[in-house]
Amino acid sequence: MRRDLWVLDAREQADAAEQYRQACAGIFALELAGADASFSNRMDSYHIEAAIFSRCEGVAQRFDRSPAHLLADGGDNVQVVLDLPGNRWEGDYDGRLVDSRMGVLRLIDWSRPFQFRADAFRTLNLMLPRALLGPAAGFDLHGLVAPEDSPSARLLAGFMHALWENLPHLTAAEARPMALAASALVQGVIFAQADVAWEDARPADKVRIARARSLIDARLDDPDLSPDSVAAELGVSRAKLYRLFKPLGGVSAFVQARRLDHAFRTIMEDKAGAVSLSEVGYRHGFRSDANFNRAFRRRFGAPPGRLRDAAEGREALSDFRRPDLIWDWLRDL
Repeated sequence: MRRDLWVLDAREQADAAEQYRQACAGIFALELAGADASFSNRMDSYHIEAAIFSRCEGVAQRFDRSPAHLLADGGDNVQVVLDLPGNRWEGDYDGRLVDSRMGVLRLIDWSRPFQFRADAFRTLNLMLPRALLGPAAGFDLHGLVAPEDSPSARLLAGFMHALWENLPHLTAAEARPMALAASALVQGVIFAQADVAWEDARPADKVRIARARSLIDARLDDPDLSPDSVAAELGVSRAKLYRLFKPLGGVSAFVQARRLDHAFRTIMEDKAGAVSLSEVGYRHGFRSDANFNRAFRRRFGAPPGRLRDAAEGREALSDFRRPDLIWDWLRDL
């Protein structure tokens, strides 16, 4: 089981703050609240199969992950942050405004932009590939904060504390199942807390919406995907499907957003440019290049052509591939 320790302290390294800025430049922009001379940061992390578990301590600062950063790394992971006592923060997670008064456990979708400001902090962090979250990955979990009195949040927080205390003593074989256990508990938090607009919905409807999301995700590159086909596979009427998706802005808007996210990943993974952008757009339900370009730019702040340049290394954004520990830490996922 691999372990990384990254410590920066201006009392011992005069350029510690600048090292930190450079290491994080490809992931998010930083604004430190204090002077460089008082800077310190510590990150202790363990790699458990495809998951990474870490404990971080840092000074007050502001983080900004913009569409340009999304283009640079194509990150498709979900982070669980558990605040340790005394932390105070506030953030804007792609339109979801939240702060530390709402709970100590929050989720971050690294495929979407965010900004947040934190006072000096101590956190436990779990980074998981989206694929480990199963149907729960289809929910809008970005910036989701679980209240402290939530049973699912207490279970996950307790597990994270216990795992951190015991990781140094676990063998690789003992640690391996922990990623799956963590994933199951994270899914429990998501199912319990996501989309509070449905908190009065019948359990059967919650199951239907989770299944509908899975059906949609499985057919994102099917040009024939439509509300009618989803309703037919789900065994409900078109009207019922529209009512289920109303809290998300409608089924068509949800399908387009998921298709654009999938198109983003398709372009990033096709580093040789084997599939044309027109074909990518067509496979994801766009009948014209103009419509695909407009929708893509609206969601990611840049056209698909710029993402293709980044994927193929022709765009300056690719310069963010630095040999820094924190960058390697995320790219290894």
